[in-house]
Amino acid sequence: MYVRKSAPGVRNGTVQKKNNHTYTYADKFVISRNTAWRGYRHVVTKRDVHDFLEIVPDWEHGHHGVECIHLSGGSKEVWGSYKYFYDTRTGIIILPAWHKEFWFDINAWYFEKNRYIFEKLRLSYDRNGDDYHCRFTTKKAKAFMLLHVFLHELGHHLDRMNTKARKEPVRGEEFADQYADQTCERIWDAYCDRFGQP
Repeated sequence: MYVRKSAPGVRNGTVQKKNNHTYTYADKFVISRNTAWRGYRHVVTKRDVHDFLEIVPDWEHGHHGVECIHLSGGSKEVWGSYKYFYDTRTGIIILPAWHKEFWFDINAWYFEKNRYIFEKLRLSYDRNGDDYHCRFTTKKAKAFMLLHVFLHELGHHLDRMNTKARKEPVRGEEFADQYADQTCERIWDAYCDRFGQP
């Protein structure tokens, strides 16, 4: 079987391109959601993400290249992640569902590194050997996911998009954490007005 070329012929003495050679991406981003895994639940809804984006100060500038914000079914390893697609120069931010049990241990290194957000949320916790036993509520879990995890992953996206080659986020985890903490401080009052005190 012969497949016909999409743009055959010569026009004005020039051979026409046969296919689209420039990558395109959606003008608007999509918020998608998978069903939570068994034993997990979403602490953030699609409506929460829409409402939160209205108060993020850099969103109009920073969302360029974010193709999707995905609420995944869960994760046993990470709070959230950012994936970049080199061919289309777009990225997605992934926010996984949480385990249904909101009281759990967080290792001391992670807790100390992100102490700012835990103190800001007034999270109840106890030292448990090398870990901190943290007691989240539904509101505190939502605030943590939006004010820290989402902003952290957006920081990775902004870092990558502000480099010339857009291949690697040059400033890494430290920049993403600083971006999340500074933005959280800027929008804390607006967040509390919109979602209530966590």
